[in-house]
Amino acid sequence: MSVSSTRSLSNQDHWQFVAACALSLILMVTDEQTQVVMEARMFLSSAIQPLEWLARLPENWIGQGNRVLTERSALTSEIDKLRLQVLLLSQQLQQSQSINQENDRLRMLLGVASRINQGKLLVGIIVDHSPDPFRQIVRINKGLRDGIITGLPVMDAQGLMGQVLSVNLSESDILLVSDLAMQIPVRVVRTGARGIVQGDGNNELNLKFLPTTSNIREGDLLETSGLDGRYPSGIPVAEVISIKSQAGSVFWQVTAQPVAKVGSSREVLLLINQTKPNTEVITP
Repeated sequence: MSVSSTRSLSNQDHWQFVAACALSLILMVTDEQTQVVMEARMFLSSAIQPLEWLARLPENWIGQGNRVLTERSALTSEIDKLRLQVLLLSQQLQQSQSINQENDRLRMLLGVASRINQGKLLVGIIVDHSPDPFRQIVRINKGLRDGIITGLPVMDAQGLMGQVLSVNLSESDILLVSDLAMQIPVRVVRTGARGIVQGDGNNELNLKFLPTTSNIREGDLLETSGLDGRYPSGIPVAEVISIKSQAGSVFWQVTAQPVAKVGSSREVLLLINQTKPNTEVITP
């Protein structure tokens, strides 16, 4: 490029700059006097608003999507927390119900204990039962170190459950009233008639040696008479469920149901007498 052409471009740029400055001054003066530029700016701003909205639309969608995902994650976390709280509350409720049921059973045991005025009372827990189908035996968590000896009466919250059959250091076997080996002197609460109940090996009792002249009926309660010296008098034993007479027999054929929950009780009450009980146990 020649010197003359360079000079011509410089002169052209100079005049363009001067023209631009003049145009700027004219626009400033015109805007000051007529607000034309302001109106044009407002017009252009209104005209390009849809374009700005369209340009921001993807960004808004992304932002809304992120908010939805964040809120969903927060809700999922809150739901998980609520589910955990429900499980914990349900477990606490079950534990509370179990404790209340145990307290009720213990109060019933105390009710039985309040009717007995002799000896020391000890609460035991049933921990096992005999697998022998011909024996009605359970095991409790009390033994010699707790002062347990053979022959001690055992009760649950409803009545007489049996007696201690054998003892080791920490546990004892209980022969239930429904076992064939059990014989217990009883009396009919309503009339005072006396007899002996014996287990039938199948969760029922037979009342023996009750004369047909005795007044007895279904629903009568049988309790210990205390005549053998082993069981204190007044402990509920069974309820009469069936009465039959046999031709030529002078005794009623009476079937009774134990009042003790021999198949379901968990807590038992042991009566430790001041005097050593008869330790002989009848065996079949």
